[in-house]
Amino acid sequence: MRFFSGFGFENDYEIFSDILEKYKGNYNIAGFSYGAQNALEFSLKNNTRINRLILLSPAFFNDIDDWFIHKQLGLFAKNSKVYMKYFLKNIGFENKFINYLKTPDAKDLKLLLKYRFNSNSMYFLKSRGIKFDIYIGSNDKIINVNNACEFFARFGIVYLLKNANHLLKYN
Repeated sequence: MRFFSGFGFENDYEIFSDILEKYKGNYNIAGFSYGAQNALEFSLKNNTRINRLILLSPAFFNDIDDWFIHKQLGLFAKNSKVYMKYFLKNIGFENKFINYLKTPDAKDLKLLLKYRFNSNSMYFLKSRGIKFDIYIGSNDKIINVNNACEFFARFGIVYLLKNANHLLKYN
């Protein structure tokens, strides 16, 4: 399985091993948050066999405006350490995940916030026979859970994990 890490994370597959264990195989692609965006883009650009695309807390920002993006980028530029402190708090970060953190940059944040999941791209991948499994926590403070569920339900199975946060953990 190929795995794409989330914003400010690296090698974070282990955080989601309880979910991803059942998807082990050479033809599955998975990504967490920002990594879900990257996993989708990889699938679009790659003509090799892909059976399943697993999107873990996809960073779904189709419903935010340019003002919000500008504000977030400004806050990050002003003090990235403070920004990350609040970001990690909002995703439900626990100290046991400290080894998976990396220092993010403004370029990644901009790409993350400006990315729009495209229905045509999703339908195209479906037409190639790729199955979608999407995991979203009902207590996710990063995305609009209802909008994300509504969007992704058109393309695959959405697992709404009751009381789970952005890291799909129950705090």
